[in-house]
Amino acid sequence: MRNVHATAFIRWQGFQYLSKRWTAGPYFYASGQERLVHLVGEGGTLWVVTSHREEEEPRKYRLAFKLQNCRATSPPKEYREFGSYAVRAEDAVLFPENDVTATLLELRFASGRPIADPSKIGLSLLAIRELADVDVARLEEFQQRALTGQVEIPLSPSVERVVGDLPTGQAVTAWEILKRLIELHSEYGEGQASALLNMPGPPAGTSRPVDEWIADVKSLIEPSAVTRLHGRLLILGLARVDDDLGQFLDGEGFLQKVETELRDPVEHCFRPRPDAAPLHVDSPENIDRLGREVFARSLAKRIKEMWQEYREQSDSSFVLHLHGPWGSGKTTLLRLLRQELEPEQVVGGSIATRIGRIWQGSTLRHLLLRVMGKKTEPMDKRTSDWVVVDFNAWRLQRLDPPWWSLLNSVYTESLTAFSANREYWHARRVRAGELGRRLFAGRKDLLVGALVFFALALLAYYPLRSRPVGSQQGLLATLKDNAEALSAVLALLGTLLTASLVMSRSLLSGSSQSAKTFVDHASSPMDLVRRHFKKLVKAIDRPILIAIDDLDRCRREYVVTLLEGIQTLFSNPRVFYVLAADRRWLQACFENSYEEFSGNVQEPGCRLGSLFLEKAVQLSVTVPRLSPEVQKAYWNYLLKPSQSVPARYEDLLEDERERFRGADTQERVFTLMKEEESDPDRRQARQQAAVEQLGTAGVETSTEYFLSPFAPLLDPNPRSMKRFVNAYALQRDLAVLGGLDIAYTDKRKKLALWTLISLRWPLLEEYLIQLASNDAAGPSDEVRSLLQSESVGNVLEGEQVNVQLDIEAVKEFAALRGSESTPGTVA
Repeated sequence: MRNVHATAFIRWQGFQYLSKRWTAGPYFYASGQERLVHLVGEGGTLWVVTSHREEEEPRKYRLAFKLQNCRATSPPKEYREFGSYAVRAEDAVLFPENDVTATLLELRFASGRPIADPSKIGLSLLAIRELADVDVARLEEFQQRALTGQVEIPLSPSVERVVGDLPTGQAVTAWEILKRLIELHSEYGEGQASALLNMPGPPAGTSRPVDEWIADVKSLIEPSAVTRLHGRLLILGLARVDDDLGQFLDGEGFLQKVETELRDPVEHCFRPRPDAAPLHVDSPENIDRLGREVFARSLAKRIKEMWQEYREQSDSSFVLHLHGPWGSGKTTLLRLLRQELEPEQVVGGSIATRIGRIWQGSTLRHLLLRVMGKKTEPMDKRTSDWVVVDFNAWRLQRLDPPWWSLLNSVYTESLTAFSANREYWHARRVRAGELGRRLFAGRKDLLVGALVFFALALLAYYPLRSRPVGSQQGLLATLKDNAEALSAVLALLGTLLTASLVMSRSLLSGSSQSAKTFVDHASSPMDLVRRHFKKLVKAIDRPILIAIDDLDRCRREYVVTLLEGIQTLFSNPRVFYVLAADRRWLQACFENSYEEFSGNVQEPGCRLGSLFLEKAVQLSVTVPRLSPEVQKAYWNYLLKPSQSVPARYEDLLEDERERFRGADTQERVFTLMKEEESDPDRRQARQQAAVEQLGTAGVETSTEYFLSPFAPLLDPNPRSMKRFVNAYALQRDLAVLGGLDIAYTDKRKKLALWTLISLRWPLLEEYLIQLASNDAAGPSDEVRSLLQSESVGNVLEGEQVNVQLDIEAVKEFAALRGSESTPGTVA
């Protein structure tokens, strides 16, 4: 990621247009300059300026908006009038009315060529230019003033001294600033300040540079009532900015005493706080505010590996189940997973470069290579170019049959992916093949009939048309004109009749009704559907991931039919399915649909629904739980959405990545995790960097070695062993991101034992969770028999690995399952 900052200009009319469209996102900016994508197309930031001149007033330049974390993309249709190069931003700041003219004249730019002359501002900004570091600092300072309406407030001598004593740029807590201040003024709070110096203070909170703390306090002050920021105001302001510090000082009674020492009432010195929290739309997030991007990246890496291994060993698809109750963030995680799997969209480039891209994907190139005896690039070598299909089951459940909606989604999404990546010839080849299959799907008898009809017509037409030798009048010559007209009419009618029959019973229209008609009239329709899907996947020639969302909102008949179709009709080694749904809903659907078999089909530790789900999916993983640091950060965002993620977090994350870079085994990674860290932001960055490193090849090898002693505790088949390795790796990542302390070997061994139980005996897992929460009413007969079995005892006692799974560990690991949804009846 290159966080380059650059400036761009947009005309006033374009700014007005975009500001209206951006009320609900997404955020695009398009230009005719290729520099746009080269500068900020890989995670950069774009500061966009506009200009509007009122009558009889000098021209004023306005900071319009700021696009953050930009990615190169193809411009949507409605943006193409602005240019053929575009970026899409994950986040944007729209600025209120402002005048940035003076600040623009201060910018030096990376080229060292400032604007200098006010009359040349507009001309200079027409070219997209990279900003220098000092320019970024100036613009961010301007942003702070523009968003808060801040008037510069001078510091008192004591506050200046505190700021000067603390290292510039070094992160400190609000408590450290306050301690330095009350060392100078022990009289604050009626003398209570001196007593605070001997106290441990609040729990370690957020650490930031002192300049940022001061800026936040200034943003709360009412400038019309305050002439300078003195010590007591700073204390009250820090208590408002840092909730932990505020609660601590309030509990000690210190804040009330400081407030009484002010000359003016405290409510006059600070801007009024809003009475209500801002309104948030309950919809999936487009921005990762929960720290799940790193888990999506780890999951994407494992999906690629599992898909590659699985397709070499099996002739069926791979199904991964993403468990979580409603509102736990499954849809957001699917979006992040799509971003990790999809290739970067091809944007820009010279004409020669674009022709080269088209040639690489052209049919002619592949044919020429084959004629020359050279092999074309096989599909399994292009595992980075995934086609990701979004399939919202809840929205499509009204369209019967379910298999048609799924097949049609794969087809349309693949065309969209190829077009976005400028693989136009590939898209046309897939489209032509699919239209042909749909036209004659199950209608080969009509095609043969049409050919026979035309052959007979030709055989009859030419003898009638010929004239016998030596005859003045040929056979039926007197009816020549009528016969020609009659034959033409018959041919036309025959053609129309055949075409109408083919069209009425084909899939060409693309509607669910045509699919129903196809099933009613075709012989062995499901076998034809299976072959149709196989040919479509082969034509797409890419690994395909189908993300099925909202399945836990669908009727039980639809859920069962769709999942059974995935196992039978759409089982293809080139396809990877991700089912995002609450596991209890899926289990209940199968149990209610096959209720009459519940007494006959049993397996120790598993309900009937669990058995069906186990056969339907190869691996199940839970949506990551939120660590305390992430929960607090997200809560603060909900209360103050204007505050974005601190820029220093990216620096912290890069520092932690560098620390873990040399850790090539699981043990070395967790040795680094053992180091104490009081800064919550750095702890979160450390967790993310650790998960990234755990997914590297060397660490994966050491993980498999770590798990080798557990082999005797598994079912003796390769499938269960592979499931265990993958399940443990994902559980370990979830534990790290969730803030669980698994840095020590024995704790990780217990996690492996817990993973075994969740895979083999779901009923025992549920009972142990209830037991750990003191909510167990006693084991059922099934659970009692499990507890008496030797295989379960071996896992619980852990004799093979010299560690026992205790109830305290169960309490911690139970949190990895996430909150369960309320059990209910599935209609």
